[in-house]
Amino acid sequence: MACLFFGYADTSHMNNRPLHEKLKTLFDNEEETVDTICSAIAGGGTAVDLCKLWGVPYGTVMNWMRKDRTRTRRHTEAINDRGDWIVESVLEELRKMAMVDVRGCYDADSKLLPVKEWPEDLARSVASVDKKGTVKFHSKLKAIELLGKNLDIFRERLEVTGRVTLEDIVGGTSVGEDSDS
Repeated sequence: MACLFFGYADTSHMNNRPLHEKLKTLFDNEEETVDTICSAIAGGGTAVDLCKLWGVPYGTVMNWMRKDRTRTRRHTEAINDRGDWIVESVLEELRKMAMVDVRGCYDADSKLLPVKEWPEDLARSVASVDKKGTVKFHSKLKAIELLGKNLDIFRERLEVTGRVTLEDIVGGTSVGEDSDS
């Protein structure tokens, strides 16, 4: 059963089996089942989708996962890894939008290529194409700005002027207010 769940796409062997047999197979192959669930989650998938694919109730599988500390810990780690995966995926998508070269949607004669011939990164950066063939891209500047903010390249600085003393704070005097008046 070594490749029973690997990639978890080929589950045809489980489709026509009764539910109790499916669950028995999953639970009897604990290490492989936990590895598959955690790998799917860490890679951006969900246990819900995996359970649907397997034809088993999500609640039953998750209750089983929670009954063991090691399984629970691994599930929690997978969820944390998925968070990292999401951040990395968003940053990668922003990077692609920020660095897109619009020349990729035109041929050597500056004619618009069919969409299916565009490079994938370019196609993902397109917001719309109208009936006249005008291509509108997502804002490259906004993508650069968001990347820059994430990398802390663009620091917004707030300059505060004035002087507040301990006496001002204790005495209740507002900044800029003259305490002699």
